Amino acid sequence: MKQFARLMDALSLEPSRDQKLLLLQDYFANTPDPDRGWALEILDGRHKPSIVKPALLRELITEHIDPILFELSYDYVGDLAETISLLWPQGKPTELPGLSELILLMETWPKQMVRQEMARLLSSAETTERWAILKMATGGLRIGVSGAMLREAFARWSGHERSIIDELWHGLAQPHDNFFAWLEGSGPMPERDRPLMFFSPMLAHPLTEPSKQLGCAADFQAEWKWDGIRAQYHRHGGQWRLYSRTGEDISGGFPDLSELPDGSYILDGELLVLRGDDVGSFGDLQQRLNRKKPSKKLMEDSPAIIMAYD
Repeated sequence: MKQFARLMDALSLEPSRDQKLLLLQDYFANTPDPDRGWALEILDGRHKPSIVKPALLRELITEHIDPILFELSYDYVGDLAETISLLWPQGKPTELPGLSELILLMETWPKQMVRQEMARLLSSAETTERWAILKMATGGLRIGVSGAMLREAFARWSGHERSIIDELWHGLAQPHDNFFAWLEGSGPMPERDRPLMFFSPMLAHPLTEPSKQLGCAADFQAEWKWDGIRAQYHRHGGQWRLYSRTGEDISGGFPDLSELPDGSYILDGELLVLRGDDVGSFGDLQQRLNRKKPSKKLMEDSPAIIMAYD
């Protein structure tokens, strides 16, 4: 657990993207299975345990220190996990289990024992470990790491093409040992032929001499430059996914697209919103992109559509 806590701490403090990538490469190259598989799950937001609620943590800390001191400290620090990790009375530090063992242990706590077990764990941990545990337990990291950054780190570390890792990404599942074996060159590439898997799209690029490079313009069909974003819609077996052009799963922000016809197909096109009978502006779409759970009114005012190319 100590190594993962140090990684999270370093990532949260590091402003440079390139340095974050180096930190990630170093951690995954030097961490054994299955800990690094769980680290992937947590950093990518796939595993959000939400073992404790913020209200319970507030109750716990105010049992150990003066409530007014806590409120003043929280107002100054601004982050609940960081405030509690700094204020919690330090017990006798104990060597904590590895990341995977700790996660599985926390998830087996009976509901009536969560309060007691969390207090015991926080007292056994060092400050940085406490902070990381609280971040994981509440399901909100906010340390400046995205799925795209993880994929870029894996591409740089392994030497594999980023586009291949993008395609594999949403088909990966725990414990990820086959994925890491492939990255390290000690195993075959994981199977890619799975439903709802992202495929790298063919993107548009400017031409310096169109007439020479393309030939006769009459042989081509031009597509309007829509004011949206490139997206890929997958449907199979009653399930669906919506991906950005870089492979980010953005399905949660567009639940209205679940109403597309059932079947087994992939649509490559432009993600847009409608304003009445007209296609909305990129600003209209931006309102949808910024909401992980859009309101019913927002979906009624700006329903999403896919303008399919293929």
